[in-house]
Amino acid sequence: MTRAQTRCLLAVLALSQDGGAIASKDVADRLGIKRPTAHRTLTALADSGWIKKEYYGEISLTPSGREQAERLRLRLNRLTACLTARLSLDCREAEQAAVYLMTELPETTLLRLEALS
Repeated sequence: MTRAQTRCLLAVLALSQDGGAIASKDVADRLGIKRPTAHRTLTALADSGWIKKEYYGEISLTPSGREQAERLRLRLNRLTACLTARLSLDCREAEQAAVYLMTELPETTLLRLEALS
């Protein structure tokens, strides 16, 4: 999964917590990206089976997408806490770094980092 897909999946999870309808523009606004970029990334997530996306309509997580997004969120929280504590990063910077690390580092390295928190 790419960094953009990871960020979008996490955004859809966060936006779905309040139960309202989610549109591509909501994801774009949350991530601070352009709508066409969000649309392309969301289409890739739909093609992978992580979300359901109606043509110009509502976006929702599939059961497997929700499971994957929740796993990603837990890992993101652990890595963010580790980076905040160990490197004294502010929460926003630590979260951005954690997303990057999640998509670039091997699983074994991520597990070692998570164990540091």
